[in-house]
Amino acid sequence: MWNNFVPKIDLPSSSHGRLGPDVLFTEHVDMFGQGKPSGLVKMTLLMTTLQEKDEHNGSKSFEVVWLGKAYPSWALRSERVHKISCDDQGITIYDVWETFSGPLAILVRLFVGSALVKRFKQWNEELRDYTEARAQA
Repeated sequence: MWNNFVPKIDLPSSSHGRLGPDVLFTEHVDMFGQGKPSGLVKMTLLMTTLQEKDEHNGSKSFEVVWLGKAYPSWALRSERVHKISCDDQGITIYDVWETFSGPLAILVRLFVGSALVKRFKQWNEELRDYTEARAQA
């Protein structure tokens, strides 16, 4: 396991174990980042976008977008974007961010906003460590 923020996801059997566009899945989240999902925090997400883009430096980038589906859209909307690109020196850059809107967004910010910032930073670090270790194997 490389991701202690989201140590487990549930995919529908129809996805054959692969995450792709139009797949609705559930994340089991550990807001403490210790890899131990409590069962209390589960996020239902819909992967909507998997696209390749041409960047200004001639390289390709890839974007994956997930939409939160755990709450009615009138109450809380969330969009998580993962972007993989290369800088001008050929160094891989991985960015992830999540945007919240709707009346409940302020509660997300107040109650878990700072924890989410920490967990996304942890996610990036753990993904980097995992991929670098696999590249050296």
